[in-house]
Amino acid sequence: METLSAIQKTIGQTGHAPRNRGGAKPSAQKRPHGFDRYGFLKHRFLPFNGFCFRDWRKAETVFFQSVENICTLYGVDRPDVSGLSFPQNMMVCHQQIAEKLERKKGVTCRIMQDSSRPATLATTKRFDTGYTLYYIPVNAIARIMGIPELKPLFNLLCNICAYFYQVIKIDYYRNYCYLQSTYSMIEDWINDDDEGKGEAYRDEQLQELERIKNFGDLFLDIIKKPFRVNTFHKVFMAYLSSSCCDKGFANLAMEIEKMAVDYPARSIYDSVPKGYYEFDETGNIHIEQYLSFYWSANDMFREVFFDMVNNDLNESGEQIEPIAVQWFDTPQQQELLLFDYEPRLFALITEFIDFLTDYDYDDKHHE
Repeated sequence: METLSAIQKTIGQTGHAPRNRGGAKPSAQKRPHGFDRYGFLKHRFLPFNGFCFRDWRKAETVFFQSVENICTLYGVDRPDVSGLSFPQNMMVCHQQIAEKLERKKGVTCRIMQDSSRPATLATTKRFDTGYTLYYIPVNAIARIMGIPELKPLFNLLCNICAYFYQVIKIDYYRNYCYLQSTYSMIEDWINDDDEGKGEAYRDEQLQELERIKNFGDLFLDIIKKPFRVNTFHKVFMAYLSSSCCDKGFANLAMEIEKMAVDYPARSIYDSVPKGYYEFDETGNIHIEQYLSFYWSANDMFREVFFDMVNNDLNESGEQIEPIAVQWFDTPQQQELLLFDYEPRLFALITEFIDFLTDYDYDDKHHE
Protein backbone atom coordinates (compact mmCIF):
# COMPACT_ATOMS: atom_id res chain seq x y z
CA MET A 1 0.00 0.00 0.00
CA GLU A 2 0.94 3.64 -0.13
CA THR A 3 1.28 6.48 2.31
CA LEU A 4 2.68 9.97 2.13
CA SER A 5 6.23 11.23 2.36
CA ALA A 6 9.01 8.95 3.52
CA ILE A 7 11.55 10.15 5.99
CA GLN A 8 14.64 9.88 3.84
CA LYS A 9 16.94 8.62 6.51
CA THR A 10 18.53 5.46 7.82
CA ILE A 11 18.91 5.49 11.58
CA GLY A 12 20.33 2.55 13.48
CA GLN A 13 19.57 -1.00 12.45
CA THR A 14 16.05 -2.31 11.97
CA GLY A 15 14.60 -5.58 10.88
CA HIS A 16 14.06 -4.55 7.26
CA ALA A 17 15.53 -2.11 4.77
CA PRO A 18 13.84 1.31 4.70
CA ARG A 19 11.12 1.55 2.10
CA ASN A 20 11.15 4.28 -0.50
CA ARG A 21 7.79 6.04 -0.60
CA GLY A 22 8.51 8.92 -2.92
CA GLY A 23 8.13 12.64 -2.43
CA ALA A 24 5.56 14.87 -0.85
CA LYS A 25 4.62 17.05 -3.83
CA PRO A 26 1.64 15.31 -5.43
CA SER A 27 -0.12 16.18 -8.64
CA ALA A 28 -3.34 18.08 -8.32
CA GLN A 29 -5.03 15.53 -10.58
CA LYS A 30 -3.82 12.35 -9.00
CA ARG A 31 -2.96 11.38 -5.47
CA PRO A 32 0.72 10.64 -4.71
CA HIS A 33 2.39 7.25 -4.37
CA GLY A 34 3.97 6.59 -1.19
CA PHE A 35 2.57 4.06 2.43
CA ASP A 36 2.41 -9.13 20.45
CA ARG A 37 2.16 -11.05 22.46
CA TYR A 38 4.58 -9.28 24.74
CA GLY A 39 1.95 -6.68 25.52
CA PHE A 40 2.03 -3.73 27.86
CA LEU A 41 5.77 -3.60 28.48
CA LYS A 42 6.08 -1.89 31.84
CA HIS A 43 9.66 -2.62 32.80
CA ARG A 44 12.87 -0.67 32.73
CA PHE A 45 16.28 -1.42 31.29
CA LEU A 46 19.46 -1.38 33.30
CA PRO A 47 22.33 0.84 32.26
CA PHE A 48 25.39 -1.19 31.35
CA ASN A 49 27.71 0.94 33.50
CA GLY A 50 25.97 0.47 36.83
CA PHE A 51 23.35 -1.55 38.71
CA CYS A 52 21.01 -0.82 41.59
CA PHE A 53 19.98 -3.94 43.49
CA ARG A 54 18.53 -4.54 46.94
CA ASP A 55 20.06 -8.04 46.94
CA TRP A 56 23.02 -8.20 44.56
CA ARG A 57 23.66 -11.89 45.26
CA LYS A 58 20.15 -12.79 44.16
CA ALA A 59 20.51 -10.56 41.10
CA GLU A 60 23.78 -12.25 40.20
CA THR A 61 22.25 -15.73 40.56
CA VAL A 62 19.23 -14.86 38.42
CA PHE A 63 21.42 -13.19 35.83
CA PHE A 64 23.71 -16.18 35.32
CA GLN A 65 20.72 -18.51 35.11
CA SER A 66 19.50 -16.38 32.22
CA VAL A 67 22.99 -16.64 30.70
CA GLU A 68 22.65 -20.42 30.77
CA ASN A 69 19.19 -20.23 29.18
CA ILE A 70 20.15 -17.86 26.38
CA CYS A 71 23.36 -19.73 25.51
CA THR A 72 21.42 -23.00 25.35
CA LEU A 73 18.78 -21.63 22.99
CA TYR A 74 21.20 -19.93 20.62
CA GLY A 75 23.98 -22.53 20.85
CA VAL A 76 26.72 -20.12 21.93
CA ASP A 77 29.49 -20.78 24.45
CA ARG A 78 29.00 -19.41 27.93
CA PRO A 79 31.59 -16.68 28.62
CA ASP A 80 34.17 -17.44 31.29
CA VAL A 81 34.08 -14.56 33.75
CA SER A 82 35.09 -16.56 36.82
CA GLY A 83 38.02 -14.24 37.44
CA LEU A 84 35.80 -11.17 37.75
CA SER A 85 33.76 -9.95 40.69
CA PHE A 86 30.30 -8.38 40.76
CA PRO A 87 29.22 -6.34 38.83
CA GLN A 88 32.05 -6.56 36.28
CA ASN A 89 31.33 -10.26 35.77
CA MET A 90 27.78 -9.47 34.64
CA MET A 91 28.82 -6.56 32.45
CA VAL A 92 31.55 -8.47 30.61
CA CYS A 93 29.40 -11.58 30.25
CA HIS A 94 26.55 -9.54 28.78
CA GLN A 95 28.87 -7.72 26.40
CA GLN A 96 30.32 -10.94 24.99
CA ILE A 97 26.94 -12.61 24.54
CA ALA A 98 25.44 -9.48 22.98
CA GLU A 99 28.26 -9.30 20.43
CA LYS A 100 27.84 -12.97 19.48
CA LEU A 101 24.07 -12.73 19.06
CA GLU A 102 24.27 -9.51 17.08
CA ARG A 103 26.88 -10.99 14.77
CA LYS A 104 25.37 -14.45 14.30
CA LYS A 105 21.62 -13.86 14.68
CA GLY A 106 21.06 -10.14 14.23
CA VAL A 107 19.42 -10.10 17.67
CA THR A 108 19.85 -7.38 20.30
CA CYS A 109 20.58 -8.59 23.83
CA ARG A 110 20.01 -6.44 26.92
CA ILE A 111 20.06 -6.68 30.69
CA MET A 112 16.66 -5.81 32.10
CA GLN A 113 14.61 -6.03 35.26
CA ASP A 114 11.07 -5.64 36.53
CA SER A 115 9.31 -6.14 39.85
CA SER A 116 9.81 -9.93 39.77
CA ARG A 117 13.17 -10.17 38.01
CA PRO A 118 16.15 -8.42 39.66
CA ALA A 119 18.38 -8.85 36.57
CA THR A 120 18.07 -11.06 33.53
CA LEU A 121 19.15 -11.18 29.93
CA ALA A 122 16.50 -10.51 27.33
CA THR A 123 16.52 -10.27 23.56
CA THR A 124 14.73 -7.49 21.74
CA LYS A 125 13.69 -6.74 18.20
CA ARG A 126 12.46 -3.52 16.61
CA PHE A 127 9.41 -3.31 14.40
CA ASP A 128 10.41 -1.50 11.21
CA THR A 129 8.03 1.35 10.39
CA GLY A 130 10.00 2.12 7.25
CA TYR A 131 10.79 5.75 8.19
CA THR A 132 7.39 6.66 6.81
CA LEU A 133 4.95 9.40 7.79
CA TYR A 134 1.63 7.82 8.74
CA TYR A 135 -0.55 10.94 8.57
CA ILE A 136 -4.35 10.52 8.44
CA PRO A 137 -5.97 13.31 6.34
CA VAL A 138 -8.94 14.93 8.08
CA ASN A 139 -9.81 17.11 5.08
CA ALA A 140 -11.03 14.01 3.25
CA ILE A 141 -13.53 13.41 6.07
CA ALA A 142 -14.65 17.05 5.91
CA ARG A 143 -15.43 16.60 2.23
CA ILE A 144 -17.33 13.37 2.87
CA MET A 145 -19.31 15.04 5.66
CA GLY A 146 -20.68 17.56 3.15
CA ILE A 147 -22.30 14.87 0.96
CA PRO A 148 -25.67 13.68 2.37
CA GLU A 149 -25.67 10.34 0.53
CA LEU A 150 -22.34 9.51 2.20
CA LYS A 151 -23.69 9.89 5.76
CA PRO A 152 -23.31 6.13 6.54
CA LEU A 153 -19.67 6.34 5.41
CA PHE A 154 -19.10 9.47 7.51
CA ASN A 155 -20.52 7.78 10.61
CA LEU A 156 -18.25 4.79 10.10
CA LEU A 157 -15.21 7.02 9.61
CA CYS A 158 -16.02 8.80 12.87
CA ASN A 159 -16.05 5.49 14.74
CA ILE A 160 -12.80 4.32 13.16
CA CYS A 161 -11.08 7.59 14.01
CA ALA A 162 -12.48 7.45 17.56
CA TYR A 163 -10.83 4.03 17.98
CA PHE A 164 -7.55 5.30 16.57
CA TYR A 165 -7.63 8.42 18.73
CA GLN A 166 -8.90 7.03 22.04
CA VAL A 167 -7.50 3.50 22.10
CA ILE A 168 -4.48 3.49 19.78
CA LYS A 169 -3.63 7.00 21.05
CA ILE A 170 -2.86 8.50 17.64
CA ASP A 171 -2.27 12.20 18.17
CA TYR A 172 -4.45 14.90 16.59
CA TYR A 173 -3.19 18.10 15.02
CA ARG A 174 -5.52 20.35 17.02
CA ASN A 175 -4.17 19.08 20.33
CA TYR A 176 -0.94 20.43 21.74
CA CYS A 177 1.42 18.22 19.74
CA TYR A 178 4.10 18.16 17.05
CA LEU A 179 1.84 18.84 14.06
CA GLN A 180 -0.08 21.52 15.93
CA SER A 181 3.19 23.40 16.35
CA THR A 182 3.96 22.86 12.66
CA TYR A 183 0.71 24.50 11.58
CA SER A 184 1.24 27.29 14.11
CA MET A 185 4.66 28.00 12.66
CA ILE A 186 3.17 28.19 9.16
CA GLU A 187 0.61 30.69 10.43
CA ASP A 188 3.33 32.79 12.06
CA TRP A 189 5.28 32.86 8.82
CA ILE A 190 2.22 34.02 6.90
CA ASN A 191 1.50 36.80 9.39
CA ASP A 192 5.13 37.93 9.38
CA ASP A 193 5.55 37.82 5.60
CA ASP A 194 5.74 41.37 4.25
CA GLU A 195 7.30 40.41 0.92
CA GLY A 196 4.95 37.68 -0.25
CA LYS A 197 2.35 37.61 -3.00
CA GLY A 198 0.25 40.42 -1.60
CA GLU A 199 -2.48 41.03 0.93
CA ALA A 200 -5.15 39.14 -1.00
CA TYR A 201 -3.07 35.98 -1.13
CA ARG A 202 -2.24 36.23 2.56
CA ASP A 203 -5.93 36.60 3.37
CA GLU A 204 -6.65 33.48 1.32
CA GLN A 205 -4.01 31.56 3.25
CA LEU A 206 -5.33 32.75 6.60
CA GLN A 207 -8.86 31.76 5.59
CA GLU A 208 -7.62 28.29 4.72
CA LEU A 209 -5.88 28.02 8.10
CA GLU A 210 -9.10 29.10 9.80
CA ARG A 211 -10.94 26.32 7.98
CA ILE A 212 -8.28 23.86 9.06
CA LYS A 213 -8.76 24.91 12.68
CA ASN A 214 -12.57 25.05 12.63
CA PHE A 215 -13.23 21.65 11.15
CA GLY A 216 -10.34 20.21 13.09
CA ASP A 217 -11.92 21.30 16.36
CA LEU A 218 -15.37 20.12 15.25
CA PHE A 219 -14.13 16.66 14.30
CA LEU A 220 -12.01 16.37 17.43
CA ASP A 221 -15.16 16.80 19.52
CA ILE A 222 -16.79 14.02 17.51
CA ILE A 223 -14.01 11.47 17.96
CA LYS A 224 -13.72 12.27 21.66
CA LYS A 225 -17.15 10.72 22.24
CA PRO A 226 -16.64 7.42 24.10
CA PHE A 227 -15.67 4.61 21.75
CA ARG A 228 -17.62 1.36 22.08
CA VAL A 229 -17.19 -1.76 19.97
CA ASN A 230 -20.91 -2.52 19.92
CA THR A 231 -21.65 0.97 18.58
CA PHE A 232 -18.93 0.50 15.97
CA HIS A 233 -20.59 -2.74 14.87
CA LYS A 234 -24.03 -1.13 14.53
CA VAL A 235 -22.62 1.70 12.44
CA PHE A 236 -20.67 -0.80 10.34
CA MET A 237 -23.84 -2.84 9.64
CA ALA A 238 -25.69 0.32 8.64
CA TYR A 239 -22.89 1.12 6.21
CA LEU A 240 -23.06 -2.39 4.70
CA SER A 241 -26.73 -1.92 3.87
CA SER A 242 -26.30 1.59 2.46
CA SER A 243 -26.07 2.62 -1.18
CA CYS A 244 -22.60 4.12 -0.63
CA CYS A 245 -21.07 0.87 0.60
CA ASP A 246 -17.74 0.04 -1.00
CA LYS A 247 -16.68 -3.62 -0.72
CA GLY A 248 -12.99 -2.83 -0.30
CA PHE A 249 -13.55 -0.31 2.46
CA ALA A 250 -16.10 -2.59 4.13
CA ASN A 251 -13.40 -5.27 4.37
CA LEU A 252 -11.00 -2.73 5.86
CA ALA A 253 -13.58 -1.59 8.43
CA MET A 254 -14.26 -5.23 9.35
CA GLU A 255 -10.54 -5.79 10.02
CA ILE A 256 -10.39 -2.63 12.15
CA GLU A 257 -13.35 -3.91 14.16
CA LYS A 258 -11.51 -7.21 14.70
CA MET A 259 -8.49 -5.24 15.87
CA ALA A 260 -10.66 -3.36 18.37
CA VAL A 261 -12.05 -6.65 19.69
CA ASP A 262 -8.63 -8.33 19.93
CA TYR A 263 -6.94 -5.30 21.51
CA PRO A 264 -9.68 -3.35 23.31
CA ALA A 265 -7.31 -1.27 25.43
CA ARG A 266 -3.86 -1.48 23.87
CA SER A 267 -2.21 1.64 22.48
CA ILE A 268 0.80 1.95 20.21
CA TYR A 269 2.76 3.36 23.16
CA ASP A 270 2.39 0.06 25.02
CA SER A 271 4.79 -1.41 22.45
CA VAL A 272 7.67 0.81 23.58
CA PRO A 273 9.35 -0.37 26.82
CA LYS A 274 9.97 2.46 29.23
CA GLY A 275 13.60 3.49 29.24
CA TYR A 276 14.53 1.39 26.21
CA TYR A 277 15.62 4.30 24.03
CA GLU A 278 18.51 6.38 25.23
CA PHE A 279 18.47 10.16 25.15
CA ASP A 280 19.77 11.62 21.91
CA GLU A 281 21.08 15.19 22.06
CA THR A 282 19.76 15.79 18.52
CA GLY A 283 16.31 14.66 19.62
CA ASN A 284 14.62 11.32 19.04
CA ILE A 285 11.89 10.94 16.43
CA HIS A 286 8.87 10.22 18.60
CA ILE A 287 5.83 8.22 17.56
CA GLU A 288 3.55 11.27 17.49
CA GLN A 289 5.89 12.86 14.97
CA TYR A 290 5.33 10.18 12.33
CA LEU A 291 1.90 8.83 13.35
CA SER A 292 -0.83 11.46 13.59
CA PHE A 293 -4.02 12.98 12.25
CA TYR A 294 -3.37 16.06 10.09
CA TRP A 295 -5.27 18.22 7.64
CA SER A 296 -4.37 17.38 4.05
CA ALA A 297 -1.73 16.68 1.43
CA ASN A 298 -3.87 18.52 -1.11
CA ASP A 299 -4.02 22.10 0.16
CA MET A 300 -2.00 25.25 -0.46
CA PHE A 301 0.37 24.43 2.40
CA ARG A 302 1.37 20.91 1.39
CA GLU A 303 4.84 21.77 0.09
CA VAL A 304 5.93 23.91 3.01
CA PHE A 305 4.28 21.51 5.48
CA PHE A 306 6.13 18.42 4.29
CA ASP A 307 9.36 20.35 3.79
CA MET A 308 9.20 21.46 7.41
CA VAL A 309 8.45 17.97 8.72
CA ASN A 310 11.04 16.18 6.61
CA ASN A 311 13.76 18.75 7.29
CA ASP A 312 13.09 18.60 11.01
CA LEU A 313 13.06 14.80 11.21
CA ASN A 314 16.15 14.49 9.03
CA GLU A 315 18.02 16.51 11.65
CA SER A 316 16.75 14.35 14.51
CA GLY A 317 18.32 11.30 16.11
CA GLU A 318 17.07 7.76 16.56
CA GLN A 319 13.49 6.92 15.63
CA ILE A 320 11.39 5.41 18.40
CA GLU A 321 9.69 2.27 17.13
CA PRO A 322 7.81 -0.67 18.71
CA ILE A 323 9.90 -3.31 20.45
CA ALA A 324 9.32 -7.05 21.04
CA VAL A 325 10.98 -8.62 24.10
CA GLN A 326 11.83 -12.20 25.08
CA TRP A 327 12.93 -12.85 28.67
CA PHE A 328 15.45 -15.55 29.57
CA ASP A 329 14.89 -15.86 33.30
CA THR A 330 13.37 -19.28 32.44
CA PRO A 331 14.45 -21.79 29.74
CA GLN A 332 13.12 -20.96 26.26
CA GLN A 333 12.35 -23.60 23.64
CA GLN A 334 12.41 -21.25 20.64
CA GLU A 335 12.90 -17.66 19.61
CA LEU A 336 9.72 -15.69 20.26
CA LEU A 337 10.54 -12.23 18.96
CA LEU A 338 7.27 -12.01 17.09
CA PHE A 339 4.95 -9.14 16.26
CA ASP A 340 1.18 -9.43 15.87
CA TYR A 341 -0.33 -6.15 17.00
CA GLU A 342 2.11 -3.87 15.19
CA PRO A 343 2.00 -5.27 11.62
CA ARG A 344 -1.79 -5.51 11.78
CA LEU A 345 -2.13 -1.96 13.06
CA PHE A 346 0.25 -0.27 10.62
CA ALA A 347 -1.19 -2.21 7.66
CA LEU A 348 -4.72 -1.06 8.59
CA ILE A 349 -3.61 2.55 9.10
CA THR A 350 -1.82 2.49 5.75
CA GLU A 351 -4.90 1.21 3.94
CA PHE A 352 -7.10 3.71 5.78
CA ILE A 353 -4.84 6.58 4.70
CA ASP A 354 -4.90 5.25 1.16
CA PHE A 355 -8.71 5.23 1.13
CA LEU A 356 -9.00 8.76 2.52
CA THR A 357 -6.34 10.08 0.15
CA ASP A 358 -8.58 9.12 -2.77
CA TYR A 359 -11.22 11.48 -1.37
CA ASP A 360 -8.61 14.11 -0.60
CA TYR A 361 -7.45 14.21 -4.22
CA ASP A 362 -10.04 12.83 -6.60
CA ASP A 363 -12.67 15.42 -7.51
CA LYS A 364 -15.01 12.75 -8.91
CA HIS A 365 -15.98 11.94 -5.34
CA HIS A 366 -17.20 15.49 -4.79
CA GLU A 367 -19.13 16.32 -7.92
